[in-house]
Amino acid sequence: MPPQGVRGKVGVLPPIPPPPPPWLSNWKYRVKITIDHTKISAGLTDFPILVHLSTASGINDDDISFIFDELASDANRKKIAVTKDDAVTQCYVEIEKWDDANEKASLWVKVPAVSQTEDTILYLYFDSTKADNTTYVGDTDSTPAENVWDSFFKAVYHMAGSGTTIKDSTSNNNDLTKKAASEPAEITTGKIGNAQDYDGVNDWAEKADNASLRISGSFTLEVLINMDKTPINQIDWARVVGKERSNVPNGENYYLQFPNTNAMYVGYKNTSLVYQELYSSGFTFNTGVWYYLAGILDASIPRLHFRINEAENVQANKAGTPVYNVASPLIVGGENTGSFTSDAKIDEVRVSATRRSDAWCKASYYSNFDDLVDFGTQESY
Repeated sequence: MPPQGVRGKVGVLPPIPPPPPPWLSNWKYRVKITIDHTKISAGLTDFPILVHLSTASGINDDDISFIFDELASDANRKKIAVTKDDAVTQCYVEIEKWDDANEKASLWVKVPAVSQTEDTILYLYFDSTKADNTTYVGDTDSTPAENVWDSFFKAVYHMAGSGTTIKDSTSNNNDLTKKAASEPAEITTGKIGNAQDYDGVNDWAEKADNASLRISGSFTLEVLINMDKTPINQIDWARVVGKERSNVPNGENYYLQFPNTNAMYVGYKNTSLVYQELYSSGFTFNTGVWYYLAGILDASIPRLHFRINEAENVQANKAGTPVYNVASPLIVGGENTGSFTSDAKIDEVRVSATRRSDAWCKASYYSNFDDLVDFGTQESY
């Protein structure tokens, strides 16, 4: 046979077509997702990224409604798959919320590696003819959903719960119990999906003492909060998240809360039962605004850190490590003694038994605010 492109007795052979792009077997449609590396200041491993689907999603408010057009019902929400950049290796996915009628969904995807030097690529496949992808995709409290969160996460709350339970997304099953179904009240207008609205009087949600929540070293406390009223003084303290209780002797393991309008603090009680606290500075919190907050202890120094939205606010060296064996519960937003209740909407609460890096917290801010990814157009196989 003559070489390609060379005339022989049988004429010129046609050019060989390029191979088809890699594609997850037997799936009809997909959309490319690009993680913007300019917002990643250091490489991240097993990072949970928000994939928000709507008519205005991601950095450029892309219309992703074609996914809902194909799947057509909430019942088909698990007929999806998310892969790495090779287009075939699947990632674990938690479905926080799927609302086909209003064409909105909130997914959490565990990305094995996120680069700071080049954009990280994912592919979201969708096909109404497929069976549910229950190996890799699940609702909150399912095994695939729990696999999204690495072992350092001790509790992750998306703060949805119309009854008295707010589920923990990790395998630790540290579900919160609310005072009552409407105390705090679930709302549909959280920063990401649903959230809890605390009345500032006597609402509370807590998880009883559990060994997985006893942290004796580094920790990171993260939250999204929107205050209806900012605290005025220490009598008006607003609790955000922490393993503590005011009526339990030496019951403070770690905590994040507001003492007044212009400050918040992160702290712990060390093994000598001495408070170690760090107050934020130079930042005024306003009502009606969503903030990403992170309070961090790096026990290797030890040093306390704050992050407010995308930037580190202040840090200070502190002595010792937290008390780990106190019997106090984990509290979000208020406690059942009726004190320190936040007058705020609270969404996306996370407790980690590690010092999350500055890059991690910065990427979490951008992700939680749906400002980290960009979507391509629908592709067909």
